[in-house]
Amino acid sequence: MVDLRPGFCRCGCGNHTAKHFVPGHNQRLRGELARSYSRAKRVAVRQPLGPPQLVAAPEAADLLGPEWLAWVAPEVEVLRTVRSNIAEAAIADFEAEWGDL
Repeated sequence: MVDLRPGFCRCGCGNHTAKHFVPGHNQRLRGELARSYSRAKRVAVRQPLGPPQLVAAPEAADLLGPEWLAWVAPEVEVLRTVRSNIAEAAIADFEAEWGDL
């Protein structure tokens, strides 16, 4: 969850802070956004007024500031590559064990 309310940590943990994040929580939010982005999932965004809304992860990163999307994108590519490598290894293991069916 991205929390844009003033005085709250932006990672959505609910902690009060004078800055945008409790120490270390910017990394926590970066990981959450990258995982959501790489899986094409939506993220809850809590605005100062109104209920939380679900938005696409790139849009949520953009709400945090233009530098966030650039900061999250490399991690998204790493996650996609790792998933692709795992899938290729699983296919290779299957074919080694079962051959052509």
